Amino acid sequence: MTEEKEITVEEAVDRYANILDAIRSLNDDKDRYFAIIHSHMTDTGAKVLPHPRYVVSIPVKRAYDPNKFLAEFGEVMPEDEFAEVYSPAFEEEVVKKTPARVNGMKAKKLWDMGEGVVAKLERTLIPQRPEIKLEAKEKREVAL
Repeated sequence: MTEEKEITVEEAVDRYANILDAIRSLNDDKDRYFAIIHSHMTDTGAKVLPHPRYVVSIPVKRAYDPNKFLAEFGEVMPEDEFAEVYSPAFEEEVVKKTPARVNGMKAKKLWDMGEGVVAKLERTLIPQRPEIKLEAKEKREVAL
């Protein structure tokens, strides 16, 4: 292991500033490449992007607005099915307020119930931040 020589505070400030500049530059590059990949995939409707070394996909994440979900499905769905999917807000004695929520895993089956239901579901979705998922196809061994 090599020993690092002592550096002055001025050198440390310079190096720190250089690192911050490099991070900003890397973040700008990351955002630019993300935009290229994400817009290509959304424009072409691709769920998976072919690449020799990586599996690139756009994850499907759905978060529902509980108030909109209640308005759209509260009186339409059978009560027992609705109770599986939707949990109303409630307060516990411990001064903890638990917000209403929609169980996305259980609401998933609603997506197969026809265009009318799908349109309602889409109106209840909370917009998600765009993202892509990048996984290496094979894990590379790191030489020690």
